[in-house]
Amino acid sequence: MTRDVATLRAGDTVDLAGNLMRAARIRHLPVIDGDARVVGLVTHRDLLTATIEHTAEMGAPERARYLRNLPVDRIMRTDVRTVPIDTRLTDAANIIVKNKYGCLPVVDREGRLAGLVTEHDFVLLTIRLLGRDAA
Repeated sequence: MTRDVATLRAGDTVDLAGNLMRAARIRHLPVIDGDARVVGLVTHRDLLTATIEHTAEMGAPERARYLRNLPVDRIMRTDVRTVPIDTRLTDAANIIVKNKYGCLPVVDREGRLAGLVTEHDFVLLTIRLLGRDAA
């Protein structure tokens, strides 16, 4: 689980989301409220879809301006499944696989974001358990 999770607020822009994903080399950004509760999720696919759907007919300058002003709450997923911090790894893995999720936000007892479990985390765990180094 990643504990130091990059996050967004509902009013942050799609442009910022894309910049964060590129800089941190991540594919998922939880959207949190002022109490750090998960209210949405933006994925790299959401960004691609939004860019294509909203800006397909625009020129490059107009597209850039539009994305600098488009808030993530217009494109984020709001039906985000979370799990409590004491969830067993096998249960989290089953939720990810059965629902074809790329990530699963983990919340503390107060419902605040505590971390993020991703498919990548399970791949790294598998590599470690097999006694191999990740390249």
